Amino acid sequence: MNPYRPIMDAARIVPPELQRTGLFGTFAPPVEVLYKQWFMDRIWPATRVILWISVAVWATTPFVLPHVLGLDGSILPARVTIVSWGVGLPAVLAAVLMGRRRIRMWMQPAVLTVTALCALVGVYWTDAANTPNLIVSTTVFFMFIAPILQFPVKSTAFVVLMTVPLTVVVAIVSADRDGTWNGTLNYQLWLLGSTSLVVLGISLAIENSSRGRFIDEQVIARQQEELLSSR
Repeated sequence: MNPYRPIMDAARIVPPELQRTGLFGTFAPPVEVLYKQWFMDRIWPATRVILWISVAVWATTPFVLPHVLGLDGSILPARVTIVSWGVGLPAVLAAVLMGRRRIRMWMQPAVLTVTALCALVGVYWTDAANTPNLIVSTTVFFMFIAPILQFPVKSTAFVVLMTVPLTVVVAIVSADRDGTWNGTLNYQLWLLGSTSLVVLGISLAIENSSRGRFIDEQVIARQQEELLSSR
């Protein structure tokens, strides 16, 4: 027998209260509260940066989008500007100004859903060329923000359920109205469905990894406490 071989390879003793249960592998309620606090502390720096970038984007959208889409005028139509400055901009600005201590996990998918819907409405109202494809592309962009911000799979599913069905309906109605239903839109809709599944899968993998890291840190912290108390 090799005397240098460890008795237990990759062994880790996980206390019962840190065991994951249920379909999504959550913790018992008291530990779940601790996990959410740990999780928000961990992702807040990246979330704050993206929120400030979103503030800049929504503040400049009425001036920039007309040039990007080749629209007439130096600013978007009044109703689109109202949506951008009256809903989209306040939503992201309020979230970033609340700060880490006051923001909650449910607020992240709520803000992302609200801003995605604002973007969809705004694109629809611009009457730009090829509106159906622009609408689908906009939803795909916002969906990928969820895994970038490490959303839990439930939060990502909420965003998908609130935006994808509406996107499909608006895209189809617009295509029928404009006579632009073709293979390109069919491909875009198929891509939207595939992207939804990919985003959900990424969020599930990220959440599993995050919860595993939380367990590791908790176990190590308890082992260190036991070691110090035994001295």
